[in-house]
Amino acid sequence: RELQPLTTNLNALVKQSRTHLQRYRNALGDLAHSLKTPLAVLSSAAGKHHSAEDLHTTVRSQVERMNKTVEYQLQRAAASGRMALSAPLSVADYASKIRDTLSKVYAAKQLHFEVLVPPELVFRGDEGDLLEVLGNLTDNACKWARHNVRILAARQADGDVVLQVEDDGPGIPLDQRERILARGSRADPSTPGHGIGLAVVSDIVRDVYQGELAITQSELGGACIRVLLPH
Repeated sequence: RELQPLTTNLNALVKQSRTHLQRYRNALGDLAHSLKTPLAVLSSAAGKHHSAEDLHTTVRSQVERMNKTVEYQLQRAAASGRMALSAPLSVADYASKIRDTLSKVYAAKQLHFEVLVPPELVFRGDEGDLLEVLGNLTDNACKWARHNVRILAARQADGDVVLQVEDDGPGIPLDQRERILARGSRADPSTPGHGIGLAVVSDIVRDVYQGELAITQSELGGACIRVLLPH
């Protein structure tokens, strides 16, 4: 009985240490996953005939993106709660940047992108979070899409921000929709990837912002992933 407080404290310390270790392990996997896109852009640029100026611009922008990604993942690994709010971020601007980047990564598929985001819509949160959520959702849509990818965003009457990404791929079966949000899970094991992207989105939306994530069927015929971020 006299040792009970000590035992309780030790158990709490062990649990906290395991939590921190898992957070760093997740951050390492997330970092590797996040660097795949800029590396793919650089690889694509190296294999094409660009002017020196164009190549320099591409390299500089992607290196800057990778630096921001590393810093962001380090912050996520160290953080225990919600990050400090940043200046208002234009969702339309970030959606367009992500579209431009992924159109290069998936150039061989010749995808048609539709971005439906009002220019006045802003996100009051961390820049890295917005890039991770929109970037991973759009990358996932590009991976499965046959021809079309649609990015939508809007602010609801209550102030909450809704982000929605759709594709015209095979869709996600009902019995797999929650499972694929777990780390390491993929709808189709034969498709390249590590099953991290949607798990990252789920972590950010549900754990950091206490938001909602739903997977449904898109009117395009494929998957529709809808995210709600509370005001």
